[in-house]
Amino acid sequence: MGGLFAFPGSPAIGMQQEVAQVTLDHVNSLDGILDGYHLSMRWNWTGRADPEEGLRILYNLAYSGAAVPIIWGPLLPQEAIIVNKVAARFNIVQMCVASSPALADRTAHPYTVIADTSDRSRLLAVAAFIREMGWRRIAFIFEENAAFQNHMKDFREILEADEVEIVASEGIKNINLLQVHLQNLKRQDVRIIYTGFSSILATQNFFCQAYLAGLTGAKYVLIPPDWANFEWWLVGTPSDIEPCTEEEIISAVDLSLHFNVKHRSQGLPELDFNGVKPLPEHYDYYNSIFPFSHNMVPVTHDGIVSVALALNSSIADLHRLQPPRRLEDFSYSDTEMARVILNHADNMEFSGLSVSYICACRASMLCMY
Repeated sequence: MGGLFAFPGSPAIGMQQEVAQVTLDHVNSLDGILDGYHLSMRWNWTGRADPEEGLRILYNLAYSGAAVPIIWGPLLPQEAIIVNKVAARFNIVQMCVASSPALADRTAHPYTVIADTSDRSRLLAVAAFIREMGWRRIAFIFEENAAFQNHMKDFREILEADEVEIVASEGIKNINLLQVHLQNLKRQDVRIIYTGFSSILATQNFFCQAYLAGLTGAKYVLIPPDWANFEWWLVGTPSDIEPCTEEEIISAVDLSLHFNVKHRSQGLPELDFNGVKPLPEHYDYYNSIFPFSHNMVPVTHDGIVSVALALNSSIADLHRLQPPRRLEDFSYSDTEMARVILNHADNMEFSGLSVSYICACRASMLCMY
């Protein structure tokens, strides 16, 4: 398998690679999962979820060493939208936590399995909070592309059903004109602002410009994109947030509202990987990292287990192909093998660190915890 990991210096999510490797070691020590195989991972860091780095690693995987039938990663949509589209040309199944309406489109990303809650379920959760707070006026500001247009359209329908007024909807085609859009919002006395940006730099830029426009502080609630559930405002260099200072960005973010709707257990659950249970010594590691520093810890653990289970359950169906094939027979031109592995990645259920990992083939093709 392959692995694409981001933000190696982050104390919260930088440990995802360590968690993935330890989980892989655990899986290899268990009877009943990939018996007769040793699953190894060829991996690398993609910096700050940089698409160019992701593509470089993908090409290294494709053109050197043994063929890789499945990859865990990338982390963020800004990288996955590009990398996964190219990976599909090699018939590589991509299991990732990057979530975006664009990634759920199987015509563009035919081998992408999103190991995360669906976009609509997140919107319903945010709408429920807005309803609970009694907020009646809200504005949208987002990158004007098909993915975010559809996202905002769906959210508008959900909110309007709750009798929440969408005061303004600012689609940004030119990021250099961000101040113009912000002033439009300010003139309409908007206090709750729901944002849609696909990269850390764009989100940092928005918060800087919102600070300069006087749209931050106690009177305003800015809602970052759903992927921004870590300390994204501390990522990068001072030049990335110019003309704002780090103190100004922190001030802008201080009263923003981050939603983290992934389900996480309040305590260590009883793990069961489709009838295969971890060894007692594996719980020593789980206890050493609990409570988890970030939701990426249990999600990464369960993602690696899901990769192993998908490959394991594919073995019998691969033998039924004509001619019969083994996992080690995979090649980047073998669409039949890729479809078998994809089908099993799409359809699985087990009890992991995220309590219940369910991946079911539905219209949205999303996995849920």
